Amino acid sequence: MKKYALFLVAFLNAFVLFSFPVSVPKDLKITVSEKRIQDFTLEGLTFVFYVKIANTSSRDYYLSDYEYRFLINQKEYLQLQTSLEDGLKIEAKGETLVAFPVKITYENLFRALPEMENELHASCNLVGWAIFSDGRRERGKAALAFTGDFPIFWKPEIELNSLHVNTFTIGGADILFEVKFKNKNRFDLMVERISYTLSLAGYEIEEGTIAGDKNIDKQGEKLFSLPLLLDFFEIGKEVHDVIDKSSARCRFVGAMEINTVWGRLTIPFDKQELLPITRIP
Repeated sequence: MKKYALFLVAFLNAFVLFSFPVSVPKDLKITVSEKRIQDFTLEGLTFVFYVKIANTSSRDYYLSDYEYRFLINQKEYLQLQTSLEDGLKIEAKGETLVAFPVKITYENLFRALPEMENELHASCNLVGWAIFSDGRRERGKAALAFTGDFPIFWKPEIELNSLHVNTFTIGGADILFEVKFKNKNRFDLMVERISYTLSLAGYEIEEGTIAGDKNIDKQGEKLFSLPLLLDFFEIGKEVHDVIDKSSARCRFVGAMEINTVWGRLTIPFDKQELLPITRIP
């Protein structure tokens, strides 16, 4: 009976050892190597934690499973559980870089966390566990706890500022069109090119590119003045009648090409409104 009891105790000890992860081996050290924003688009981005796992022991380990929650402003955005079939080898006396990417779309973010709809950036946390084995059985688990932040991108706002007639004759007109771009973001917009088409009352009067200093400061604005010489014999006498009125339906459509620290973006725009026509008294 005594031998049976001793065997039972030994069996239970072994069951506990093999069935439940013990604390992470002391010879494994986990640190964040880099935080990076990738795949930056108008719709969202991918936030990546690059984590370095250093193995100071003389034997290999394997990352077999991990699970984590991704929090944005302390509220859960997603959960993920992953099992690596063959395990990721953490070589002895070496360092292994592991990426934990999280794809964020603004549409899903605003649906899950409506309070983020007017925010300019967000803080984030990744919390969970990484489970290690020696190739045969689990050897322990380590807590994952990383922090970061990412921008919430807002397209520039466009304001059709004014349409001023300097000279006006039966055959043509010298006009000045002004448009304002407002940058709501907390970073500068490095604008490489703004292509546009300008129409009045449905008639296209100009197609071109805005040149000159085009960068827009963070949370700033820039006014662009576009001088236009119109030939009514070329673009149509109907435009003469449009400009002869006190206001006109104006449409400004095109695309803005910008550079950011996370990559290039092409931002389409289409703004139209009834614009007063001013003249020299």
